[in-house]
Amino acid sequence: MSEKTIIDIHNVSKTYNYMKIRRKEQGPGLWFANIARLKRSKEREVRALNNISFSVEKGEVFAVVGPNGAGKTTLMKILSGIIYPTTGKGNIAHFDIIKGHKKLKEMIAFVSASFWMGLEWQLTAMENILQYATLMGVNNAREKADELIHFFGMESFKNKRVPELSAGMRQLVSIARGFIVERPIIYLDEPFVSIDVEKRKLLSQLIEEKQSEGKTILISSQVFTDLDVFHPRALFLNKGEVVGIGRANELMKENNLIPYEVSIDAFDKETEKVLLNKGIIATPVPDELIQLDNVFTVRLLVRDGMVNNLIKELIKRKIHIFELSKKDLSLKDAYLYRVKNETYH
Repeated sequence: MSEKTIIDIHNVSKTYNYMKIRRKEQGPGLWFANIARLKRSKEREVRALNNISFSVEKGEVFAVVGPNGAGKTTLMKILSGIIYPTTGKGNIAHFDIIKGHKKLKEMIAFVSASFWMGLEWQLTAMENILQYATLMGVNNAREKADELIHFFGMESFKNKRVPELSAGMRQLVSIARGFIVERPIIYLDEPFVSIDVEKRKLLSQLIEEKQSEGKTILISSQVFTDLDVFHPRALFLNKGEVVGIGRANELMKENNLIPYEVSIDAFDKETEKVLLNKGIIATPVPDELIQLDNVFTVRLLVRDGMVNNLIKELIKRKIHIFELSKKDLSLKDAYLYRVKNETYH
């Protein structure tokens, strides 16, 4: 572990053992029957993470990306000392993730999309932030809370109780609680969930400010456009497996793929199949096509030198092209090729 490395993880795996509850018995019989079935069984094991290894340097913004069920949240909990890995080892800020988990928690500020469920519902937004700051021993808590309230534009609802808040408002309260605590490492698990475009930009700005202060930041998210602004190195997970580590351009460089965005009046699976079979595009098109006023905006990973073939094929299929533009490689491009594309090969 070098001096620059603050997170160093080796061969970490996490296996859960689930149990189907028996409901035929009642009362004590049900309790004893289920207790007797707690013995670990290979048939009931669920592997959430398998042999994960990576490192993060001090002051880096590092992303953990992948589809639902990829193991992102499980990994973040292990890195926080909340749960232990089944196998593997790691050090964070020179503390062992198992033996030093208590000290490890003192080094980390953690924001999660699910943390709003832990808010005190009888308290207001401001009271929740101040209560958390007090429990975490934050100095000048009121001043720092006011700064965060102002930064995120939360003045209109800071005195409202949690049940009166929208999902986005509750998420902002959770984010403010996380950032009011000064820690060298910040974990953000799906931080962009439920908040609008303006607030996402503000959150990105705050992340950049914290990075400039020397903080190390891990972001777990499926909102790729919000991650691209940081040009981060990323850990790509799929079904608990690592399928790539690096920046978007590094992960795609060897494949000679160029992203193009094309606006057309029609697009279907048959067109996609033809483009794939002819080697014009490298990955299937995501299902979430943008369609406005009978115009599809499609992002395609085109193989180098094949853009003319793309145009010819679309014209041949009588598809009208309104606009075609070359784009920069993004994390989503790498995701489609290194994660989602695994399904097709």
